[in-house]
Amino acid sequence: MKKKSFWILLGLVSVFSIWTLTPNAFAQKTITWKVQSFVPAGTIYHEWALDWAKKITKSSGGRLKVTMHSAGEIVPPFEAFDAVKNGVLDAAYGYSAQWMGRMEEAPFFTAVPGGFGVLDNIMWMYKGGGLELWQELYDKHNIKVLPPGIISMEIFMWTNKPVNKIEDFKGLKLRAMPFWGDILKEKGYSVVFLPAGEIIPAMQRGVLDAAEYSIPAFDITLGFPDVAKYYVYPGLHQPSSMLEVIMNKNSYDKLPDDLKELVANICKAGLIETYTWGEAANVKALGKFEKMGKIRIVLGQEVQATMLKWCDEYLDKRAAKNPFFAKILKSQRDFKQWWLPYKKFTTLEQK
Repeated sequence: MKKKSFWILLGLVSVFSIWTLTPNAFAQKTITWKVQSFVPAGTIYHEWALDWAKKITKSSGGRLKVTMHSAGEIVPPFEAFDAVKNGVLDAAYGYSAQWMGRMEEAPFFTAVPGGFGVLDNIMWMYKGGGLELWQELYDKHNIKVLPPGIISMEIFMWTNKPVNKIEDFKGLKLRAMPFWGDILKEKGYSVVFLPAGEIIPAMQRGVLDAAEYSIPAFDITLGFPDVAKYYVYPGLHQPSSMLEVIMNKNSYDKLPDDLKELVANICKAGLIETYTWGEAANVKALGKFEKMGKIRIVLGQEVQATMLKWCDEYLDKRAAKNPFFAKILKSQRDFKQWWLPYKKFTTLEQK
């Protein structure tokens, strides 16, 4: 009888153990995401993508394991949006201006010529309605979006021909991304859109005379100083640029709420991490440019004013034909009216 009671008790304990442990076991189930970045391995932006993936994997205790691939490993860079939309990728780490071909409003969420600096961009995203508009744009594509990083002003272009006047840009075969590339095209310039990995080979072969891509810290890792003598400032085409993580909506919706919050918080932390990481690396890169004998050109005020006028004309023309484009443009302009006066009188000029 005692032996029978022992087995009954053991059975009850086993059932109780299974009942109590099963929810926890399900909670600890590993979810694996396949993600691709927008640049080659070895560049600073891919390092940021790897860091983002590592932080999510580690902070989740391995519950959400993110495997990061460099550009082109799974799909060509400009096809990443469809790959995420269709579930080939769970997510992609990049920037919205890549999708100009399918959504003319997309570059608003990277950078606008003559637009926001770093702090302005973050403020518009989180306190000016920018993130909500961004999500609204992507909703019909089965995609969830969050900003995981931000960079400061880009180099305006690299070239082997000095450019100081508007006339100097005539005849250049230039790589540029929207909106800036489209503005130049409308003004009759020869412009092509290329992903990062194709730019340097194109300059080496003479297919391009000049090109812009990003900040000094990235451009040096891609190899711009090896193929061009001059670099031009200010980067009025992209005063700051927001990065993005686009996530397949089905993959995102399957995450428990705590993992969704974890992803959002690591993206927010990434804004500080990428900005400070990038700026420190920019200072070092500019020092290297000087040692390499590279020459910096600063565009005059008249040239800048002319180009910024082109930008406003282009945006107004597009807005007149596209209500959602107009809605985003109005949001940014309204935000400037609200935010910039406060920013100016609370900013101490450094000497």
